[in-house]
Amino acid sequence: MIYKPYRGETTSEAKRLLYDYPANVKKLRELEDGYILPRRGEPGPVGAGTGDPTGRAAAEMADDAEVAELRRKVRIVEAALEKVRDLHDGYIVRQVGEIAARVYFLRDRTLTMQAQAVGVSRRTVLRWNKILLQAVEAAQAARTPLRV
Repeated sequence: MIYKPYRGETTSEAKRLLYDYPANVKKLRELEDGYILPRRGEPGPVGAGTGDPTGRAAAEMADDAEVAELRRKVRIVEAALEKVRDLHDGYIVRQVGEIAARVYFLRDRTLTMQAQAVGVSRRTVLRWNKILLQAVEAAQAARTPLRV
């Protein structure tokens, strides 16, 4: 058996992507709605915003970079959930989806509480969680360009 070193940093990054997913989706929708529906003509303080065209262009480019980063993070999680759907049978897909929803998105259960709610051992829930984290890591590796 080949020994694989523990990749704690990657796992914590995968967990952070899962925990931040609902907030990222909400923020992305708000920013995209701002692009689609500009807020011109709304009452506000006189002189609000950047009057300098260069400063305004820099602010718009920063917004574009933020939107691109949020899209990347959202797509990683969605690709991971899709990969789980493609590779596993229906029961495991439901349980992994339930872990993602209850433990990471809603944050109303721990993995131990999820095991008790489903009626399986904690070890089984940890295995399902590992499937989810590995799918996120794989999706992240596929979408992250190599740094030289």
